[in-house]
Amino acid sequence: MPPATLTSRVPPELFKREQGELHDDKAIGVDIVNCGLEEPIREVVQKTGHEGVLVVGRVRESKDENFGFHAGAGEFGDLVKAGGD
Repeated sequence: MPPATLTSRVPPELFKREQGELHDDKAIGVDIVNCGLEEPIREVVQKTGHEGVLVVGRVRESKDENFGFHAGAGEFGDLVKAGGD
């Protein structure tokens, strides 16, 4: 699985924190899981000279499970069609 597609496959329950539906210990746990899932993407993207936070945000917003950031090409798109090069 290409790294930049990971956050688009996170179960929606994990994003309830942002919607204010989780509180206390559950919210902290969700934050930890989200950070752990996003960190590999940020690292790969930053090593190519792009802004990790912006890329993660755009990938998260996409409804397309194949959408991601091709770090080598510096482009967003369907990584399955691109072959995940």
